[in-house]
Amino acid sequence: MICLYIAFGGIAGRLASQNAVSGWQSEGGGRFAQLSVFINNGSGIDFNEVRRMRADIDKKLTENSLAAEKEGARIYFDGFSCSAFKLNVTTMSESYAPNVEANTIVTGGDFFRFHPLELLSGCYYSDDDLMQDRVVIDETLAWQLFGSSNVSGMAVSIGGKIFNVAGVVKSEQDKASQYVLDSKPYMYISYGGIKLIQEAPEITCYEAVLPNPVKGLAKTMLTGVLSVPEEEYTLVENTERYSIPKIFKAAFDGGKRAVVDRAVVYPYWENAARITEENAADVLTAMTVLLCVPIITVLYFAVLLFIKRKAILHKFSENIREKANSGISHFKRKTMKGGN
Repeated sequence: MICLYIAFGGIAGRLASQNAVSGWQSEGGGRFAQLSVFINNGSGIDFNEVRRMRADIDKKLTENSLAAEKEGARIYFDGFSCSAFKLNVTTMSESYAPNVEANTIVTGGDFFRFHPLELLSGCYYSDDDLMQDRVVIDETLAWQLFGSSNVSGMAVSIGGKIFNVAGVVKSEQDKASQYVLDSKPYMYISYGGIKLIQEAPEITCYEAVLPNPVKGLAKTMLTGVLSVPEEEYTLVENTERYSIPKIFKAAFDGGKRAVVDRAVVYPYWENAARITEENAADVLTAMTVLLCVPIITVLYFAVLLFIKRKAILHKFSENIREKANSGISHFKRKTMKGGN
């Protein structure tokens, strides 16, 4: 039982993508909530819509008298990304220029704050970069292109355009992420960067950490600024995703959670989170079963005791009566001997 409890706690805190609120909470104080919106393919939004959403969030924060304690500080942060697609990447070397098909994710905002992939070399790119011609590649792609992971600053060619490698990252090492990543090469490119070589794809994932002084306020604010119809997106509340009540509900919902009735393609980190959710549900189910065994045993004997209470009380009183009579007889015999 103790081992299962430890295992459940380990599963709950395993994915960094589900814990973006923790670091921010310690910085800003107060209560915050992490939310993710996954939009159906074909119903995605563009960067102009993201800017409009940000402006509306600012208005709602003001309406609710929510502001940063320090002037100029941010009270929330967000990030966005597009569904992964494949792009051919090659090096600029004349002697060795392999052409690798990389799974490419277009990102923006504080994407790497939600997904703090371990840097093996270099750094992340940013929306604030003067030039948007930098990419982040994972270790698998780095080795396929250069035969090394220490390649920050190296140049690659994507769609006929030269990009520099800002950094090389190590993919998530948990089993769920490793399963969905399947050792495939990944590349991350900014929203501004992708527009240098092609039209920007639709944004299908929006993530935010928002103030949540009253439970449900962050969700209400976010759904209030979304222009996408409710049936065209899925909203996930990451903050309490692996809490015992949420996992208990997932474990005993009769399989309803497995039904996907929308044309949404989840990114790899959400698929990993869902696998982890199922694992946590399995562990919680086992914990519940193990906990039920002693409880049922105690209840069984309690009911048995209640049913046979008259017989037990009768036998108990008979034993007491016999001992009392025996004691009295013994006392009389001693008294009689003493008198003689």
